[in-house]
Amino acid sequence: MTGKCNRCGECCKVIPILLKGIAPETKEWLMARGAKEDTNQGYLLIPHVCQQLIENAGEITCAIHDTDQYPLACARYHGFGHFYKPEGCGYLKV
Repeated sequence: MTGKCNRCGECCKVIPILLKGIAPETKEWLMARGAKEDTNQGYLLIPHVCQQLIENAGEITCAIHDTDQYPLACARYHGFGHFYKPEGCGYLKV
């Protein structure tokens, strides 16, 4: 992966789940409750805006980014072989 965070905050507004591991009835249940399917990238996206997301003068930051409260899932979000790349993300899959 190349690139860098451009502070768009989009990765903090959804919980991405790989489609190929989801049982059809689970997918149906989640979609009935607002999840969206991104077939281009192979994810089911559950809308959820992180409560730690802060917007200040057009720049989006995380209130707990440099603390011991920062979740491991967030710290490793772009480090996995598979990750959901939201529209406008500064990272590129290689």
